[in-house]
Amino acid sequence: MAEGPDPRDKPLEELEREITCAVCHGVYQQAKLLPCNHYYCSTCIEKMAAASRGRPLHCPECRKETSLPPGGVAALEPAFFVERMKDVYGKMAKAEGKVEAFCEQCSAAKSVAFCRQCTEFICGDCARSHQKMKVFAGHVVASLEDLKKGGAKSIPLKEAPPVACADHGEPKKLFCFDCDRLICRDCTIIDHRDHKFEFLTKCAPESRKTLRHSLAPLQKVVADMEGAEKTLVSEETKVERQKEEVCRSIQQSFDQLKAVLDQRKAELVKKAGSLAQEKKEALAAQKRVLQVAQKEVQLLVEFVERNVEGTSDQDLMSIRTQLATKMEEEEKRHRQLSLEPSATADITCNLPSPHVIPDDLGSVVVTKPHRDSLQNSRAPIECGSPVKVSLAAPTASLEDVSASLKCVADPSSSLEGEVVGNGVGIFSISVTPQVRGRHDLIVKVKDKEIGGSPFRVFVKLPLSQLGRGKLRSIGSLELPWGVTVNNKQQLVVTETGVLGGRKRVTVMTRNGKKVQTIECNQFSVPFGVAVDSGGAVHVTDINAGRLFKFSSNGQLLKTVGGELQKPCSVKIIDNQLYVVDTTRQLVKIFDMDCKVLGTIITKECPEPQDVGPEGLYVAGQGKISVYRCAPNGVFIRHLNLSPSSLELSEFRGICFDTRCGHIIVSDRFNGVYVFKPSGERVGHVSSDVIPVPAGVTVDEDGFVYVCSFKGDVKLFIL
Repeated sequence: MAEGPDPRDKPLEELEREITCAVCHGVYQQAKLLPCNHYYCSTCIEKMAAASRGRPLHCPECRKETSLPPGGVAALEPAFFVERMKDVYGKMAKAEGKVEAFCEQCSAAKSVAFCRQCTEFICGDCARSHQKMKVFAGHVVASLEDLKKGGAKSIPLKEAPPVACADHGEPKKLFCFDCDRLICRDCTIIDHRDHKFEFLTKCAPESRKTLRHSLAPLQKVVADMEGAEKTLVSEETKVERQKEEVCRSIQQSFDQLKAVLDQRKAELVKKAGSLAQEKKEALAAQKRVLQVAQKEVQLLVEFVERNVEGTSDQDLMSIRTQLATKMEEEEKRHRQLSLEPSATADITCNLPSPHVIPDDLGSVVVTKPHRDSLQNSRAPIECGSPVKVSLAAPTASLEDVSASLKCVADPSSSLEGEVVGNGVGIFSISVTPQVRGRHDLIVKVKDKEIGGSPFRVFVKLPLSQLGRGKLRSIGSLELPWGVTVNNKQQLVVTETGVLGGRKRVTVMTRNGKKVQTIECNQFSVPFGVAVDSGGAVHVTDINAGRLFKFSSNGQLLKTVGGELQKPCSVKIIDNQLYVVDTTRQLVKIFDMDCKVLGTIITKECPEPQDVGPEGLYVAGQGKISVYRCAPNGVFIRHLNLSPSSLELSEFRGICFDTRCGHIIVSDRFNGVYVFKPSGERVGHVSSDVIPVPAGVTVDEDGFVYVCSFKGDVKLFIL
């Protein structure tokens, strides 16, 4: 990911504006952040609070209401990056000659040079001392002229001095991840002895990298909103143009009619304009909401970038959690905004014949179907709940309209929708799905599908039915362990053959028909399996300590050894391979060419068995641990599994139903569990039904496949 913006890239005039308070118009003094991410001098905020007389104060820039925390202005978060920008501005102004620079070491004369190691402007005498005294050995002194030529970017910035520990008086040069705070060396011996801590110089760069990586979804939100705004502007233009075309048609038609029709003509033109105005107002309102949301997200992006690039290590680490939380909240909140236009240029008219004066002198209508219930709802629909949609078709009768709902996984199944008309060309369609998975809603008028049909609908089971759906065995296999689904919706299963059976990878349909086998004379005990988007098959061998990569037709492409000791599973997350080594208690990360990218130590999860995304979730001895999903990611927390009476032993596999947000875990002795992201159990299939469950996966239709070490793959539906 690209580095964030450097404040020294900005012109001096722009930087001067950024260090100027919008309230007092002076240089920021002890700048504090309001919850809306705008910042002002502490004294300015205090004056605003006093003027509000106990009521919430309004941000001078965005006008959002803000209530001060119990500690008042002092309890607000400091804007660390402002001090960094002030330091940058001061050095830039001196380098460019806008401010007279005096020696910062002796304070006795004007500066003529700059020491890059001291990050100070110095006079001629001090410059000569740098060349003679051993204490300054290795210091590079540049003349002001050279400094001007190199520009402000060539000026190194001075790091803020370490904060002293209030308990021990030592500088806080370490960060405790358990307590989420800065500590000193003495703290590690006493209060934080058993905690996970690291030097700032080591953990701060990783946190910067993680925060930069976390910015990507927000930046994508901004890009999507910018694109959506352009679409709205374009649609506004189309609506106006379509209105003009309709009005011209109406005008030409009614010019051929007698004067007695002029009144009716005016009414229709007015109707067309009214419809268009309503649409434009709806689009304009949507655009305003989008612009406000876009500005909010952009402000947060800029705010995080400033903190990442414009604060010291200690300052960054003190607010890293707040930054990450803010970004996650903003992304979730703004992802819920509809980016589809709320109105489209679909106005048309039914024109009367110029030769006959009809009883109905035309109408202006919206001819496209209303699909809001399908377009605006991204959440799955519960099985047994009706899918509803409205259709506007002025020229159609009730007999002309039909609808059906088909399950993608079972094309032979089809439900006919109920169609009700209100007599004015508006039809209500309702159909209730009975099975889980992806469905296509097909809507036809006069035996022709309308625009946008078929509409994709995803159906989930109610919580009360989780783990109680259909269950059947697929195929006859020799001690299967790992299972995944390829891009052809076929099952890919490893057969371990530990009791003298065949050691191979088997590809079969969801009905159990075998279509391919991959065998290799280097196999000892093939265990985990993953298939990438190109069809390549990645297999871990737990006994040989290797990772194999095969082409889609079974040709061995690459073998990785030495990096692994006992690899039991492999998953593909964000186009990277995550391999769990149960003996070494780590997750090794590879790129798709099997080159090592990083390592996540999982000592908090003994004997890890499998990993899943959304975190990174690692399953081991009866517990699920969450780590930062990044090379060299750190431990975050254990998933609080409930109820406390759960019988847990050894988790063998883990996967995620991303449609419904469920975590599915196989337990060697206790069956298969379904959890919410909070850790609450919502479903269970016992080990009596699925004996010795191992690898587990879920396809895009919601079918869950579990390897039973007794010799088959069990299928059940969530």
